[in-house]
Amino acid sequence: MSKVRSVKSLVCGQLSDWAHSPRTIISGLVILALTYMNARDYQHFLERTSLYAYWGESVFYFLSTGFGNLPLTSALFLIMVSEVPKRNAFQNIMLIRSNRGRWYASQVLFCLLVTILMMVVLLSVSLGFSFPALESGEGWSDLERMASESEIEYQLATAFALELPVPQACWLAAAVLFCFWFVMAFSIFVFNLFGKPQLGLLLYATLLSLKVIVLWEMLSEFDLFMPSDYATICNIANTQGDFEGVPTIVTVLLVYASIIAGCLLIGYLKCRYMDLQFDSEKV
Repeated sequence: MSKVRSVKSLVCGQLSDWAHSPRTIISGLVILALTYMNARDYQHFLERTSLYAYWGESVFYFLSTGFGNLPLTSALFLIMVSEVPKRNAFQNIMLIRSNRGRWYASQVLFCLLVTILMMVVLLSVSLGFSFPALESGEGWSDLERMASESEIEYQLATAFALELPVPQACWLAAAVLFCFWFVMAFSIFVFNLFGKPQLGLLLYATLLSLKVIVLWEMLSEFDLFMPSDYATICNIANTQGDFEGVPTIVTVLLVYASIIAGCLLIGYLKCRYMDLQFDSEKV
């Protein structure tokens, strides 16, 4: 129990330090503004087209699209976690008062909690602002419209999701988006461990804007790897020619799991066998 309390206190200290950071506050406010605009667009779309949507499928819609502007939202989240761990004397104090194993566990839990918190807050805000346009009910409204009309002009969910129960589709959408953001946060942590925070930021900023950098429209005939294509279920379904639904998503999640396992191993070896120094003057 003492070990659990020690890790808990370390995580709470990390969260408090992170939450009071100016870049966290400013980036968080901008993300909330973007989420508000996306939720209002969703509400206006439903009202303009005279469609109706249930709560469950709206959860899937927001998660599967990455809350609207995924590149910008991810870039702002990248700024929020760019100080993981924050390179100051506080980290040295935590290492002295605990040990490397507990400190490392607290950092992993911190990245995990920050990612979950990000998703929960954005989902709550999205549902809250689109509340007037949502209706109580179960299942997919798209299926009901298909059954009642010969042709529908708009579809809220991707085609493969309609074959799944709403809760299962929501969990798959959440898992893909979570893995994308968690890999981002934990990779920044690993780069910071090696004293190269700027390199981590530069790498992920490049990955998020890679489609624009290489002028994707001009190179569309080439099968190029674009990390953002695997950030959400909608991106996977829209860009993968061999998309097979759940099997493809499971494959993507397994790849994410392998990347996460590799990052965990690298971070553990660094914490276990190498010197750890946190000096803000080196950043």
